[in-house]
Amino acid sequence: MKYKGFIIQAVPLFDYKPDPKSRSGQYKAVKVGVEYYEVLDPMDNNNRYFAEDTIALCKSEIDRILQVLGLKDNSKKSWDALDKV
Repeated sequence: MKYKGFIIQAVPLFDYKPDPKSRSGQYKAVKVGVEYYEVLDPMDNNNRYFAEDTIALCKSEIDRILQVLGLKDNSKKSWDALDKV
């Protein structure tokens, strides 16, 4: 999901259960939900910027960061306009 120039993506939570096809009792990873959400910064080669427990917290933190920086979004155009000021 994109939000104001950032990418919010879910990090899956895995549980390990016995693999019914395995004769040696090996376990396999089973996706059971979302552990947390991480925010990636496309202006920084999609590196992880921060993480939160919910999408709403991610959005509010993005809004706060943009307000502190004086940007309307995280785009090259906005950063270039900031450099000209």
